[in-house]
Amino acid sequence: MARTHPLPDLTRSLIAGEVATRLSPEAMAALNRNDSVELREHFEVWVLPVGAITSPDRPMHQLALRSGLWHHQIHVGGKAVEFAHSRPHGPNPEDWSVHCVVSSPVASDIAEAIRWIDQNVSAPLNADNDWLARLLIVPAYHLHILWLERGIDEQFLIASAPAIMQFFRVNTLYTRNELLSALAATRPVRGALLR
Repeated sequence: MARTHPLPDLTRSLIAGEVATRLSPEAMAALNRNDSVELREHFEVWVLPVGAITSPDRPMHQLALRSGLWHHQIHVGGKAVEFAHSRPHGPNPEDWSVHCVVSSPVASDIAEAIRWIDQNVSAPLNADNDWLARLLIVPAYHLHILWLERGIDEQFLIASAPAIMQFFRVNTLYTRNELLSALAATRPVRGALLR
């Protein structure tokens, strides 16, 4: 089990309202059919730059950068098919705006990773000492990772990886050293050359 940083109810409500105006045509059709469309889990988004992967002895919060964005899972008819990113632009609960709403398989990959954590990561006896979950994005490798932290303990669950990154196993926990060593031994993803 894991928890995320809490968002005030007013913030969640405002984000949900803004997301509702920016859903994909498929999600809007689901709303028109009275299917459920829900804003579910949310994570603070951190980014790991490619230059930071050579320091496996440092904690991730010293290597990764806070993006200022929050990731929100959007479930349509009970399935995660979209996500939104939002950001605060002031100190109050109502000072948030939606940055983007995206239809992507990444949403279902993250939902599967959340299910895996719920089923396989044991809850502590003291709920105040539960794992804190964040979303770690490694753009140079096209990776989406759920970063679990509890005190000095860190675990990383690959939620989404490109098929060419074959030795990153989805829904497998990695230590920080294992993750950073694997990244250091792998070339970043490069795009196709246009002619």
